[in-house]
Amino acid sequence: MKKLLFLPALLCLLMTISSCSNDDIGIDFDLKSPDELTFKPGESATFNFEVSDDTGISRIEITEQSLGINIMEDFTPSQAEVTYSFDVVIPETQSVGSEIGINVDIFDDENNSFLEFIKISIIE
Repeated sequence: MKKLLFLPALLCLLMTISSCSNDDIGIDFDLKSPDELTFKPGESATFNFEVSDDTGISRIEITEQSLGINIMEDFTPSQAEVTYSFDVVIPETQSVGSEIGINVDIFDDENNSFLEFIKISIIE
């Protein structure tokens, strides 16, 4: 009898876990370049990425305080696919061995959002 009660409890738990998933947002992110995410102090790089969504991309926000990045771009009308690029200059004073995280937040027409964290490493 205990085995019979265990099975429905397990099924309820699995359904609860799967219903909390964010897989159905539908926003896809693909970083095209640069290939390597390691830079020296003073170097610059251009980041290129593509995003898509079946309901349409309505906004992209890119932020990183220490690099002075604060980009907000609205797309009206929204776009099913967006190719976007931005430039980064690593400060000469950036410590070797440190890491910098660039936040890319993408919004669709249904006000869903997807946060991509681009981590770059500083080398000698």
